[in-house]
Amino acid sequence: THPILAVFAGDASFGSSTSNTVNQVVNKATPSIAVTDSPDPTTFGQAVTLLATVSPVVGGPAPTGIVSFTVGSTFLGTATLNGSGVATLVTSAIPAGAGQTVTATYLGDSNYNTNTGTTTHTVSTTGTTTTVSTSPNPSLVNTTVTLKATISSAIGTVNGGTVQFSVNGSPVGGPILVSGGTVSYDYTFTATGNYNITAAYSGNVNFTASNNNATPYLHTVLDNPTDLAVTKSDSPDPVQAGNNVTYLVTVSNNGSFAAAVTLVDTLPPE
Repeated sequence: THPILAVFAGDASFGSSTSNTVNQVVNKATPSIAVTDSPDPTTFGQAVTLLATVSPVVGGPAPTGIVSFTVGSTFLGTATLNGSGVATLVTSAIPAGAGQTVTATYLGDSNYNTNTGTTTHTVSTTGTTTTVSTSPNPSLVNTTVTLKATISSAIGTVNGGTVQFSVNGSPVGGPILVSGGTVSYDYTFTATGNYNITAAYSGNVNFTASNNNATPYLHTVLDNPTDLAVTKSDSPDPVQAGNNVTYLVTVSNNGSFAAAVTLVDTLPPE
C-alpha cells in the first residue's frame, strides 16, 4: 500500500494547498515461465540442461530470485535468475521414464508472485554388462568358493536390481540385491570337474538387464590331494640272531583327505 497526495506550492494569485491522502494498493504481478530441456531424450545418468525463463509483465522490472526444479517427487536442484531472467540447472538426476513432467517453480520476489512452468523429458535406461569371477579357482572338492558378479555401466556404479547365480544352468541360492555394483555368494562344490558359472542381473527402472550366458565363467574343482609320509623304526638295533625285533611303521597324512590306503612293507630276510 502506497499513500499518494498532491501538494500545490502556491503562486502569486493562489496560496499553497495539500490534497487528501489516497492509499494505492499495488499487488504483485504474476510472471510467465517458459521451460526448456536439452538434449531430449537422454539415457539415465546423462547430463541435461534445464532453462527456466521468467518473463516480467509489460513495463515491469526484471524478476529476481530463485527457481526450483523437480520431476515428479524428485528434487533436482535450484538455480538463481540472471539479469535476463533465466535460471540454468545442469542435472543427471532425472530418473528413467518416458514423457516425464519437469516443473520449474519460481519462488517470487518483492514484485512478482510465485509461479510454475513445465516441460516434458524422456530418459531411457542405461545398458549394463555382467561379469563373473570365483575365488579360489581352481578349488578343492567340498570347500567353500565365493561366486562374485560385477554389474557395470557407462555411468559408473550400479545400485538396485538383483542377481541370480547359476551353476551349469541350475540356479543356486536366491536373487541377491545389487549394492555398489557387486554381489557375492558362497557355494560348495561336492564333485570334481569343470563348471560353467553364470549370473543374471534383473535390471531396474534405471538400468537394463544383462547376463554372461554367452560367455560363462569356467570354474575347476579338483580332488582333495593326499600327502602321505611313512617312517619306520626297529628295536633293538642291532639284534642278536634268534632274538625278536620290533618294527614300527608310522603313516601320516599331511594333506586334507585320504581313504582306503593300503601299506605294503617287505621285511628283510632272516
